[in-house]
Amino acid sequence: MLELRTINIDEFDNVFAIMEQSFPDDERRNYTEQRALFDNPEYSIYVVDDDRDNRIKAFIAVWDFEEFAYVEHFAVNPEYRNGGIGAEVLHRLHELMDKQQTFEQALRTREFEPDAPNYTPRISGIMHIDKGEFNYAMSILKSNNGNPDACNRYTFAYSNPVAGEGHFIHTYMGDGNPLPSFEGEPTWVDIDGDIDTFTKMVWENLNEDNKVSLFVRFIDIETGNYESRIVNKNK
Repeated sequence: MLELRTINIDEFDNVFAIMEQSFPDDERRNYTEQRALFDNPEYSIYVVDDDRDNRIKAFIAVWDFEEFAYVEHFAVNPEYRNGGIGAEVLHRLHELMDKQQTFEQALRTREFEPDAPNYTPRISGIMHIDKGEFNYAMSILKSNNGNPDACNRYTFAYSNPVAGEGHFIHTYMGDGNPLPSFEGEPTWVDIDGDIDTFTKMVWENLNEDNKVSLFVRFIDIETGNYESRIVNKNK
């Protein structure tokens, strides 16, 4: 089984090097600010080691709150990508951090991004598979028509989903200044093909300038078996 361990501050430079390779400047703090997070007891960085030469294969930075855990950064060392490590890390972290809280409870302490004037909405999703049954829910947290003093929270739940149908939520409705947040119910989409076909379709339809990475997982509802794909622009 893949093992995760937490690092100490003396190992931070090795992790930050991977972080710089994997995330643009506006999606991470600078070196000093990122390193300072080690002073917060709720923040931890877990890594997967390559025992053969003491290198780090992957890291995942997590805020571990009382009621839920929040993943802030997750990346695989470019030298180890496309080997299934990312999917294993997420699966293992889920086992370690399962808080048994409802979807709505876990999001109560979160809001939209504070990046005025757009106030980018925070979009989340959750799936539940048990004894051959499947349901899922989606959420969007956004400012009140551009007013940052109020956070509007919307959750959409889908029981007994129909095969071949899915839903997704855009971040924005289109161009504008400021950018207008998504409105209305999640958009209905047709899901077809195997995991590689689906992954290729989604990746190619993401905006070339804004896309960074994509995680796709197909789960057999009857058995719980799964396979995953990770695509990273900065590979």
